[in-house]
Amino acid sequence: MEKKENKRKKRKKKMMKKKERREKKEKMVGGRCGKRDGYVQEEN
Repeated sequence: MEKKENKRKKRKKKMMKKKERREKKEKMVGGRCGKRDGYVQEEN
């Protein structure tokens, strides 16, 4: 029983890390898109 609980805890930690990484990526992409829009405006 103890081993199963430990595995579950480890899996939860992994899920949290994945969530954090996904949120960071979304923020990065959002920032990049904003910059791209700025470049387009400068060109026109």
